[in-house]
Amino acid sequence: MKQSRVIPWLVIFLLTGPGTIPGGELRKPTGREIDFHNQLVAAIEKALPGGPLGWQLEERIGAAAPELVAADAAWRPFIVHYEVVWADPQRKKLAALDEKRSIEKLEKAEEERALEEVEQKLRVLESEREDALQGRDMAAAQGLDREIENLRVQLDKKNSWPGEEEEQMRKRLKNEGMRGTTLRISLDINLFALNWGELVPERITLPVQAGSYRCPGGFSSEGEWQEGATMVLLGRNWRLSGDSPARWQADEPVGLPSTRTYSLVVRAQGDSSRTRQYLESIDWMILDGLIFK
Repeated sequence: MKQSRVIPWLVIFLLTGPGTIPGGELRKPTGREIDFHNQLVAAIEKALPGGPLGWQLEERIGAAAPELVAADAAWRPFIVHYEVVWADPQRKKLAALDEKRSIEKLEKAEEERALEEVEQKLRVLESEREDALQGRDMAAAQGLDREIENLRVQLDKKNSWPGEEEEQMRKRLKNEGMRGTTLRISLDINLFALNWGELVPERITLPVQAGSYRCPGGFSSEGEWQEGATMVLLGRNWRLSGDSPARWQADEPVGLPSTRTYSLVVRAQGDSSRTRQYLESIDWMILDGLIFK
């Protein structure tokens, strides 16, 4: 299993104090904070079902308590992040083979197009050289001879460089082939501000009161495929805020113990039907029981 970065288009903006931002002071967690983290992880792992039939656990993040926390962590609700990624090894293998075949076809088409362009230019130069020889313009003929020789070298070596459009197509072929081969589940405890892109309500059958929304998948500006994700919000009065950099906000408690769970964000990234089925299989009574009311 390996570590992975957070998906750029699902960035979570935390409302944190000076001690929690990069460059802030750090300290070792207290025994109470470690116990709080471990108790949450134990409850989460009990509540989460296994992956789809035949899939393998590819990543597991946040199971161990952090070695360092923000110096001011005790002054605000303690944040915990947990994440697992399930993958279909057979489909990923087949997708990689399909990707290889598609890229080979694309590279062959690129080479044929590049060679055709060189051959066409070569025919034009040879015609111009004949005209120069007939007109006894030896200087022009010699210059054209040098250009013709350079083009013939390119033909012999079959040089070709893919353009920007071809690079974008390669990325699309690579990423599109991997669609639906992974399921990423993440839980964030004690976040009170989120910034997501376009969200639409998602109807999920849950035994607890919670809001559920989905961010559709699509290609990024770099041509990389991003799977859609479904988000479930539990906790203190989650709402859409139009006058804040963080579009989604919940009530952050003041003066209450830091080692309590006040909000919980569950995110499932993958195929829409698969994420819905997985989310509906979670033991939500366990997760809802973590919320301090």
